[in-house]
Amino acid sequence: MNNNPRFPNIEGPRNYQIEAYENWLKNDCQGVFAMATGTGKTITSLNCLLNLYKLFNTYKTIILVPSIALLNQWQKEVESFNFENILQVGGGNDWERDLASYVSNFSWGNKRDLIIICTYGSFITSKFQKYFKKIDKDFLLIADEAHNIAATNIRKKLYDIKCEKRIGLSATPKRIYDIEGTEALNVFFNDTPPYTFSFDIEKALKEGYLTEYKYFPVLVELNSDEMEEYVEISIKLLKFFDFEKREFKQDPMVEILLLKRKNIIHKAINKIACFKKIITQLYKTDKLKYAFAYVPEGYLTNNEATDQKLIDLYLKACNDTIPSLRINSYTSEDEKLDQILRGFSEGKIDVLFAMKMLDEGVDIPRAEIGIFCSSTGNPRQFIQRRGRLLRKHKDKAYATIYDMVVVPNISNGSSDFFNMEKKMVKNELQRVAHFASLSMNFYDSKSNLQEILSKYELNLDQIISEL
Repeated sequence: MNNNPRFPNIEGPRNYQIEAYENWLKNDCQGVFAMATGTGKTITSLNCLLNLYKLFNTYKTIILVPSIALLNQWQKEVESFNFENILQVGGGNDWERDLASYVSNFSWGNKRDLIIICTYGSFITSKFQKYFKKIDKDFLLIADEAHNIAATNIRKKLYDIKCEKRIGLSATPKRIYDIEGTEALNVFFNDTPPYTFSFDIEKALKEGYLTEYKYFPVLVELNSDEMEEYVEISIKLLKFFDFEKREFKQDPMVEILLLKRKNIIHKAINKIACFKKIITQLYKTDKLKYAFAYVPEGYLTNNEATDQKLIDLYLKACNDTIPSLRINSYTSEDEKLDQILRGFSEGKIDVLFAMKMLDEGVDIPRAEIGIFCSSTGNPRQFIQRRGRLLRKHKDKAYATIYDMVVVPNISNGSSDFFNMEKKMVKNELQRVAHFASLSMNFYDSKSNLQEILSKYELNLDQIISEL
């Protein structure tokens, strides 16, 4: 029996996965793979490791992951290549004695094969670093969701890492609002856009590697109290808006005020009524199965002691609307997360509620419906959430996404006020335009937005062309 590492299926790697390896070799075995969620970033990077094994008859790698859930997911993928000697670091695993023993043998010249799968959180600890820095030069470093590696606390450790071979995996390498972090990531992986290998969602959909999707943006209005507070903050923001450049001036107060406004949109109470309407419509047509609901984080007000969590309000709304529905949540406070995901994949859970936990890397091909109730200014979250739904599955013809878009209904005010709001509305619609442009039902999406587009004298086709 052949126990050597090998590709998981007899067909071998896809053409683009071979191309990624060849490009990586040309870049001195360093670089970023900017690949759409669902296109097989994990397998593409492990194919690089497999090719190194074929060249040198040995393998040593460290794989960095952002969450405990991904420790086990990566282990399964590594095992599918028939790699052995796998050590998990993080998630309560007892790893120190095994790693200390390996390092001791390594120092005596016994450099046996090893794959370390480690959370970013454990990687930066002095406890782990005191061992790894003695062996790191021989190791290939694979950073999953590589944008995390440029976070300030991790970035400080980059300069100490001696791994000569490096792969960064991310659907969204660019760190929004963090130019310095993005530059650190590029320098670390010796790469710049469009990166060593890029495989965007448009190409993945066209070539059939991802499931097509229908996209329904749903407009949600603020209630009277929320609208009053929103306008009050907007008036304060007016004095910081540069109308010639059509952007806000650099001032610490701008960030504070924008965050307050975003919080109003984030917590808009009318989203719950909208959510009820969506699930009722899906239930009546017998389509409310294999559904994700991404709901806002935090509390309804800022008083954690007496207030309800927003996720609990959505869970209650779902239970009140359709009591027979099988629901569950997937958060850092929930236990037995693997069992929850298995229950969802097997159809024992109809709707799975989450906040951020499902954003990065978790692979659930059976997910079919996405209801996005959470508003965020970070495109990465929406791109990754969409990616969770577009993975191929034999029983899934297409995916469906409902995206709640809160756009304040400004009916009066000065021309300056209107122009400032127009800029903000356009920013909000950029995400929507991007989602709609790649959907199966672009003209339906466009029709849903026509009222707000007309009101603010905006053109969706133009917004798309500017992306």
